[in-house]
Amino acid sequence: MVVLDQPVLPGVPLVGIDDAGGAGAAVRHLVGLGHRRLAVLAMPLCPDGRHGRADATRQRAVSYQVTRQRVAGAAAAAGEAGITWAQMPVMECAT
Repeated sequence: MVVLDQPVLPGVPLVGIDDAGGAGAAVRHLVGLGHRRLAVLAMPLCPDGRHGRADATRQRAVSYQVTRQRVAGAAAAAGEAGITWAQMPVMECAT
């Protein structure tokens, strides 16, 4: 058996992408182009149907692994560029 994308299962091969690395690369690319005012458009953080701006409490409560990794990757790259995470709103978009 091989898992495609998710879930991560112990001892089972996985074919997927580096979600944190991809989000970080996107932020670094935009910063490299000179952009400093950024926002993250994210898939739902939790399975409750909510959408709109996600405050820090909601971001800490994210239920979905892929979304958690992408937001973390973007946050790390923003920090490397000297952009505080508070300056970078996370907008949760309904699917």
